[in-house]
Amino acid sequence: MAEQAHTESTTTKENSGESKDTAQTGQTTETTTEKMYSEKEFKQVLARAHDAEEKLKNKASTSDNTNTSISEEAIDAKLLKGKGYSDAIIGEMKALAKVRGKTLLDMETDPIIIALKSQEAAETAKKQAALRASGGSDTANEGGKKINDPGLSEEDHKKLWKEQK
Repeated sequence: MAEQAHTESTTTKENSGESKDTAQTGQTTETTTEKMYSEKEFKQVLARAHDAEEKLKNKASTSDNTNTSISEEAIDAKLLKGKGYSDAIIGEMKALAKVRGKTLLDMETDPIIIALKSQEAAETAKKQAALRASGGSDTANEGGKKINDPGLSEEDHKKLWKEQK
């Protein structure tokens, strides 16, 4: 028993010696750092390091809160716009999609949308047909005759040709 008590006290002394070595090592590191910088410079560097850490933590927390995702409806609207649907028809599609509980792309095959699309196509075709093809400038010829008018005599044609140049 006496040997056991002696062994325990020796072990305790060794363990406490190790902790003294660790404490001395920590002091040595601090001392070397303090030797590299004066006390004022060391405090400034330490303060900058803490500020940088705070900024980094704040940046990380604010970047998580930003929402940069685009809604599915906006993406579908862009796809439909690319397929040639007008803004008016896309607006009608959005309204019908909400009522029927479908997506915009599902509304492409809806009979109402198909009818609106064909009606719009007919209106644009009618507008384009109403525009006349250019037959040349009327300002060059005050008499109202044009070079490509049928029934011009050879002399009138030559005269109009020279005036046009």
